[in-house]
Amino acid sequence: MRGSVAVVFAFAIVSLGLVATPAAATIQVRPNVLQIDPGRLVLARRTSNRLSFNPATQGFLFPNDFANNFIPEFDWRTDGLCGGMIFAVLDYLNNPHVPIPTQDYLPADGTVLRDYIYARQTNSIVDHNHVNWSEFGLNPFGARNGEFYRWGLESRLDDLRREIDAGRPVPIGLKGCDEGCTGDHVVLAIGYDVGSYNGDPTSPSARDVRITVYDPNYPTVTRTLSPFPDQGLWGHQEIDDRWRAWFILQYSPRTPPRIVQAPRELLLTIGTGGDDLRGTNDNLNVQVLTRSGETLRFNNVNRGHPWINDSVQQVSLPLPEGMRPVDVRGVRLETTSRGGIGGDNWNLESLSVDGIEDGVRQNFFLDSNTPLFRFTGDQRTREFLFCPSCS
Repeated sequence: MRGSVAVVFAFAIVSLGLVATPAAATIQVRPNVLQIDPGRLVLARRTSNRLSFNPATQGFLFPNDFANNFIPEFDWRTDGLCGGMIFAVLDYLNNPHVPIPTQDYLPADGTVLRDYIYARQTNSIVDHNHVNWSEFGLNPFGARNGEFYRWGLESRLDDLRREIDAGRPVPIGLKGCDEGCTGDHVVLAIGYDVGSYNGDPTSPSARDVRITVYDPNYPTVTRTLSPFPDQGLWGHQEIDDRWRAWFILQYSPRTPPRIVQAPRELLLTIGTGGDDLRGTNDNLNVQVLTRSGETLRFNNVNRGHPWINDSVQQVSLPLPEGMRPVDVRGVRLETTSRGGIGGDNWNLESLSVDGIEDGVRQNFFLDSNTPLFRFTGDQRTREFLFCPSCS
């Protein structure tokens, strides 16, 4: 037993390398030690990148010209739905099986697309980003103006570059200011070029920074956001829009609605004057008058929503198979209001009627006045004929 154990133990020592074995040669190697100064280590990064996003095919074709009836009782209105448009565009990008709508006119108040953009506007502010927006209010006598400006040249620029390098467009909020600025706004960053910028916001190289954006105020084109150090502001290179600062918005995706544009339609652009269309029970019906004598009826085209004073709405009326826009000779507008005490009157300020067929638009009627027609309980109907002599 003892001999066997000794043999096994000796074998284990040799196997583990505890006993040296003869070797043909021995090479002495001195390792190279890499000396690293953490304060001077610079990682190589790309200085520019541009995503393949095309505003003409992946953005909305209508501009951000919305007027919003925020609190009708106090005539409190807001202009624009830029945050909602940007979040909706991202939703369509993230759901490629749902095509983005191709209409080049504003969706009317109460339509599916308008309601969706409005909801996403709320999401862009209330759900995630109200803290970021409200932080700009903590700026007594402009003491933090320089800090806000430098944000866009420091860590936030690094964050934006990282997202775009990962293939993700970046929604960014643009903060306006009291004087010499455009109002608060939201755009979509789709590229960057930092040129020779060395990371120091006070360096002349800061002027090299460029951020390519899709701006919903200017459909089908891109704009270039860059710093203006002399002003301590950010702005578009192409036009005189300026903001105090920018920051990245938090975004959570949704599934957008599928909107199919009719191959043939009438587009009514309706201007409201100094007396609104109340909505609810006081609504607008439209009858389309054809040359053949057939009448198409579209009830409650405002979908029960109020049309506020001095606003413009665009209403799409799809035409049935076999009917073309040139077959239409006029429209009849009809309100459901009782008028008088407890009822509603409505001032129609302007009316334009276009025919759209296979994406080609033709204007059939355009008129305006102050008012063009006043609808009351006694005058609830008015015809507008494009071709009075047509039968």
